[in-house]
Amino acid sequence: VTKICEEAVKAPKVLKIAGDAPPQYEYYTEEYAPVDEETIPCADQPHPTIREIHTDQSNEAEKTHNMIDIDELPLPVPDRVYELAFRFKKERLWDKIYDTNIFCVKFSDGEIGYCCVMGHDGDHLSLGVYVGTEAFATYNDLLTDQPYVKGRFELMARQDILQCSFEDKEYVYEPEQRSVRKYLNSVGKKLSGRKPYPSLTSAKPYFIPWPVSRQIDFERLEQALEAAITLSEMIKKKHVDPYTELGFKDMLFLLEKGENGYRKTLMDYPPYPKRSFGKYKLTKAQTEKLSALKKSGTMQCDVMLMPAPIQTAANEVPYMGIFLVGIQPRKGLTLPTNVYKFSDKTAKELITDFGEKLIKIKQSPRIIQVDSHRSYDLFAPFCSASGIELVIKEELPDIEELREQLSDDSCEKDVYDEMMEMISFLEKTSDADLRQMPRQSLHIIEDFLKQTSANPLLLARIRNILK
Repeated sequence: VTKICEEAVKAPKVLKIAGDAPPQYEYYTEEYAPVDEETIPCADQPHPTIREIHTDQSNEAEKTHNMIDIDELPLPVPDRVYELAFRFKKERLWDKIYDTNIFCVKFSDGEIGYCCVMGHDGDHLSLGVYVGTEAFATYNDLLTDQPYVKGRFELMARQDILQCSFEDKEYVYEPEQRSVRKYLNSVGKKLSGRKPYPSLTSAKPYFIPWPVSRQIDFERLEQALEAAITLSEMIKKKHVDPYTELGFKDMLFLLEKGENGYRKTLMDYPPYPKRSFGKYKLTKAQTEKLSALKKSGTMQCDVMLMPAPIQTAANEVPYMGIFLVGIQPRKGLTLPTNVYKFSDKTAKELITDFGEKLIKIKQSPRIIQVDSHRSYDLFAPFCSASGIELVIKEELPDIEELREQLSDDSCEKDVYDEMMEMISFLEKTSDADLRQMPRQSLHIIEDFLKQTSANPLLLARIRNILK
């Protein structure tokens, strides 16, 4: 129940809240009953559903979902690697150990490979190799109760791993299939058994696994496969007890190659490396503009991933698009940035974009809440320069709901379709009615139309209204 006001007001004067609100006013709930002007939901700021967030990039992701294009392998796979891969599969080391029974290999270049054998459940058959402590930390994040980032979807997308996996035909790129058949023909053998194709891939954080493109990675996979075969033989001969010598202990099992083959020894468990999502510094002009904004309310913020990989050209490694989002449920405001490819500039791109959008809507939160160490590190310089309080919390319900929605790639096409339905409705709407829409919503629609070229005429009308 709202009050009829004779004068213009910043927000509706809510007299009473009871029961469930209509869908278009779902943010009016007893939980969000207003107590002061700062927390009153604003009628001119409709709270979009989670699925409507960042639809301006869904079209590009939709084009590449299940349509990854690769014409040829970046590098030919050495015969020796294929030979060892088939020998490793025959050993069935995954029947002897679990994926938590980590063992290490000291490579000829001095680097350490942390090896994980997957397949004890009979599903994903693979030797995974994490090269160096930073890569190994992405594995440990899967198991710790305090990972650097939140959400299983992003934890998997951050894996930094070399793999020799075994796949069925439909899960192997055509160039890989040709390469395997060529090798088998050269040695007079045929494909046989379950998951017959070896796939040699490298995955970097926020990029999907892709055929190996560096010679040093083939060399490391070769040595890791040799070590894994040796370990399997040691277990068969009872020279190693996998359940007491491999796994999470103060010391790690290490295989190092000498003149007479691999010998086993121990090494210290590596400490967690100090990690950073990236560094940036706000300009003086940005700091002044952000500091001058009126601040009110609390905003939940985090980095999110698009649900499907993006590939902008054939043979280019597909990536998981990254964007930043802020949610103020009590004000009915959802603020997403554009989508970016991960690089050492990503932190600056995200924060700059986010700051510009706050300046554009002429408002800023008084408090920013995050729920991961990564996001705290990312926002700390921004909040310090802008005079915003930064708080880390264990759980943020609206952010968690968004994560769950985006990790379900079945929603991707629905998001784009819903946005296009809204565009179809708006193109029939008069300019007078468009002027009644909140400027924040018009700016978001403007961004969508600009990036998708979906309706140039409507884009021109909206730009004219925003002048």
